This record gives sequence, C-alpha cells and structure tokens, in this order.
Amino acid sequence: MKSQRKTSPDAIPTQPTPASIAHRIRSLRLERRWSLADVERLSRGSLKAVVLGSYERGDRSLSLTRAIDIAEIFSIPLQHLLAAPEKTAPTLTRTEMMVDLRRTRALAQDPLAQSDPILMTFSAFLAWIATRRCDWNGEIMSLRNGDLSTLSIMTLMNEEAILNWLNEKGLLVTELNHP
Repeated sequence: MKSQRKTSPDAIPTQPTPASIAHRIRSLRLERRWSLADVERLSRGSLKAVVLGSYERGDRSLSLTRAIDIAEIFSIPLQHLLAAPEKTAPTLTRTEMMVDLRRTRALAQDPLAQSDPILMTFSAFLAWIATRRCDWNGEIMSLRNGDLSTLSIMTLMNEEAILNWLNEKGLLVTELNHP
C-alpha cells in the first residue's frame, strides 16, 4: 500500500516525498541528456532502463541500496538525490535575466577592460554556459538562478553585487536598452 501524504497544493514539504525523488531522478537524467538506455549502459546493465523508468514515474518503490546505486551513476551525493524540494520562491526578475553577449564580447576585447578579473571570469563563464546549453545564437543569453549562484562563488561577490555590476556595465538586456 502506497503511503500518501496529505498536504495543501501550496505547501512545500520539508521532507522528500516519493514523487519529489522520482522527479529528481528524471530531472538528473534529462539534464545530462541521457536516455533510459544510456543509464542502463552506464550502469553496465545493473540498472535496467525499464526499472529506472518505473522509479521516475513513481510506479516502483526505491530501496536505499538502489538509491545509492543511482546516486553513484549520476556522480552525486546521496543526500542530493533524497533532499527535500528546495524552498525557493519564484523570482521573475532573476529567472528572466538576459545578458547582452555582443556587449560582453566587445568589453572583453577592449585592452583596458582585460585587466578586470570579474569581466574575464564572466566572459569565460558565458562561453562555458553557451557550450553546455548548445546555445549558439550569439546575441543574448538567459541567466538562470543557478548561474547567478555559480557566478557568486566564482567572483567572491554576493548575488546582489553581481547584479549591480552587470547593470553598471550595461550587460543586462532590458526593454530600455534592447529593441
């Protein structure tokens, strides 16, 4: 018999639920652009594609041993797989941040600006993101909340300071500075 927790639709659970773990497994696989068959191959057949699919759908109970196996396949700590859903409120301004790639490239090519370690770090990070996302449009790029957190770590600046820096350099695309 499946355990069902009664929560309001707006409540964010403090503990993981079978559904949140199933969702996390599927998200991890899709982030890596792996098929179910890819995971079976990477596990050398110890985790069958059909079994992983049933975990992702929540049709099958996940044992601790199998959770450890899945965490190892994805090279993540077990606690990440079993963590409760994040309690982050959606912030439209941050999820819709767009960076002007042309302006960033122009600044990075300016000999005077090349002494700015933040600009050089930011430029290299954008190139990495473009490669990772296969985003080759070359004009603008969206920055996700996780990207901002990573930049914060890389530059030793808090997220608010990074946003201010991006704004001061004119690197954020707004309706006012981009047609």
